[in-house]
Amino acid sequence: GIPQIISSALSTTIFPLICSKHKTINEKNEIISFSYKMIFAFCVPCVCVFMFFSKPIVSLLYSDGLSYGNINQLDVASHIIKIVSTMVIYSSLSSFTTSLLQAENKSFKACQNLLFGSIISIICFIFLVKNPQINILGDSLSALIGVSITALLNIKDLSKTNTPKINFKKVIAMPLVSSCIMIVVMKFVFSALCGVLPAKILIMFSCFIGFVIYVLLLIILKVFNMQEISILKPIKISKNGLN
Repeated sequence: GIPQIISSALSTTIFPLICSKHKTINEKNEIISFSYKMIFAFCVPCVCVFMFFSKPIVSLLYSDGLSYGNINQLDVASHIIKIVSTMVIYSSLSSFTTSLLQAENKSFKACQNLLFGSIISIICFIFLVKNPQINILGDSLSALIGVSITALLNIKDLSKTNTPKINFKKVIAMPLVSSCIMIVVMKFVFSALCGVLPAKILIMFSCFIGFVIYVLLLIILKVFNMQEISILKPIKISKNGLN
């Protein structure tokens, strides 16, 4: 949930910034690019961790409530976690791009895309849940499909405006490479200390090491710079409007 909270906070923060008359076009574009990087920098590693360590994490959080009867609840829960974690990227993008469309006076487009995504999600839910091979996973899958369609439609509509495009190298590639290296280190630590430390302590320690490695890689690769951070200056609101 942390990436979604950050995305919502960014959406709330940047809306008055990109609507301010005292910000130049270049400054507004830098704010938007910085926000895209923030979203992917938080979302990508979270998705990777939950994809590769879903079972240990589920065991850490819910081991006392899981049973191994006719249905292996650990497997089911870990599959759901993987699907929901992937949804984090799209839901964060959906929230952020909706704010951008509103700033571009295209609120109707944002509502239209959300409605279309919701309809598709409901249709998918009806068919997927009825499928005995998918069953309960259909709930998470249908939500993922719906929110991903909404996010992609928003990005498509934004491509027709003056809003800057997503920089693949800085926004997606670098966080992805950093996340892959982080996962490799976490896997090595997890395997090396398996049986040495208790399972619950081991997964928390592995996540901590992974977090440190990831932050260091972002710094080394210079994904963010001080100019981008400093441009997010607070705006004063007077009786005459935004300043």
